[in-house]
Amino acid sequence: MWYNRLSEYLLKEGYTNDAICPCVFIKNTISEFVVFAVYVDDINLIGTPAELKKATDYLQKEFGMKDLGKTKLCLGLQIEHLTNGIFVHQSAYTEKVLKRFYMDEAHPLRYLSEPHKARSQTGYVFICGGAAISWRSTKQSIIATSSNYAEIIAIHEAS
Repeated sequence: MWYNRLSEYLLKEGYTNDAICPCVFIKNTISEFVVFAVYVDDINLIGTPAELKKATDYLQKEFGMKDLGKTKLCLGLQIEHLTNGIFVHQSAYTEKVLKRFYMDEAHPLRYLSEPHKARSQTGYVFICGGAAISWRSTKQSIIATSSNYAEIIAIHEAS
């Protein structure tokens, strides 16, 4: 019900509803724009300063909403507003996963392969009846020019 009311209100004001993603509303002028991204009861606004001000005033007038400032978290993504752009990351989620699997105290190590050699590691395990009967892990004998080519080499060497 709330979405229908919001949608009607925005369309009446001249916003267009995105055909692919109905939760996105856009309003463009020659030099200004604003984009509404609606998710359940949250709205993220992106746009030029003048249009953002008009949009927030317009919403506050009809719905009594309050501006919570710049988005810091959206759909699990952390958003940091920097002077030269926006940095999007999931470090809190990564830390949560590491703690869940008791890896938050693990110590990182530098890689052991030689990246300047551009050779991938190849390995295989042959299993029979649930038990490993043969395995091998080695640096590939030739240089692959793509990850797809490295996989083809690995299949060839395993066979």
